Amino acid sequence: MRHVSLESQTLLKDMPPQFAKTLGLMPLYRTFIDGVRATWADNPAAAEYLLDKVNAVYLRTEQPRGGRLRDVPTTVFEVMLSDAMSRSELNARRESLKLNLALRGISCDELRIGASKRGMLQRHPLKNLCAAPPAPPTAAPKKPPVSEAEALAVLRRACIVVFGEEALPKAAAITGAKVTPAAASSIEYRSARQWYFCNATVSSAAAEKELSASAEALRDKCFRLGLPLRKLTFRDR
Repeated sequence: MRHVSLESQTLLKDMPPQFAKTLGLMPLYRTFIDGVRATWADNPAAAEYLLDKVNAVYLRTEQPRGGRLRDVPTTVFEVMLSDAMSRSELNARRESLKLNLALRGISCDELRIGASKRGMLQRHPLKNLCAAPPAPPTAAPKKPPVSEAEALAVLRRACIVVFGEEALPKAAAITGAKVTPAAASSIEYRSARQWYFCNATVSSAAAEKELSASAEALRDKCFRLGLPLRKLTFRDR
C-alpha cells in the first residue's frame, strides 16, 4: 500500500490551479517565478518566455528506491514545460536556478524537468501571477545633504587624526568647507551613500600649501568619519 503522503501528493498534482491558493501552493509558485527571473536577470525576455511555457510546478519528497542511498528520501522540485525549447533553456541553467530557489527558502536534492502531455498542456498556473512583473528595484533613499558646517567639523576632526600634535593650528586655519554633491557612478547609484566635492578655504597661503600636500590623507579620514569626498581641494581666501 502506498503511503498516505504519496497519495496526497498525487492528489495535489491533479488539482486545478484555482485550488492551489487554498492549499498553500501560491507561495511555491511565487518563489519559483522570482527564482526564474533572478536566474535570467540578464535576459528578462527568456525568463518570461520560460514562465509562459510552465504547466505545473511540484515540490515533493520521494521515498527511497533502493541502492546506495536507499535509506535517504529525496526532495524533488519538478517543472513541467510544454515545449522543447523551454526545457532546453531551463536545463542550461538548472544549477543556477536551484541556487536561486535555495536562497529563497526552497532547497531540493534534484531539479527535474518534464514534458507536459495531453490535458496538462491546457494548464497555466503561473499566468495570473506573471501578468504584472514586479517593478524594478528603485535606488535607495539618499541621506539629507551634508551642510557646510558639518563638513567643516569633519574636516577639522580629520586634521587631528592626520597631524596629531601639530593639528590644532592647521585645523584652525580651515575657515570654510563648501560641499557639492557628486553624481553617482553606475556602480554607486543604488547605494544610500552620497559623495561630495569639497572646496575648503584656509586663512593663509602657507596653510593652503601644507593642507594641499596632505589632501589625500585628509580625504581618507573624512570618509572614515562619515563624509565621502570624491575630491578635496584647499584655497587661500
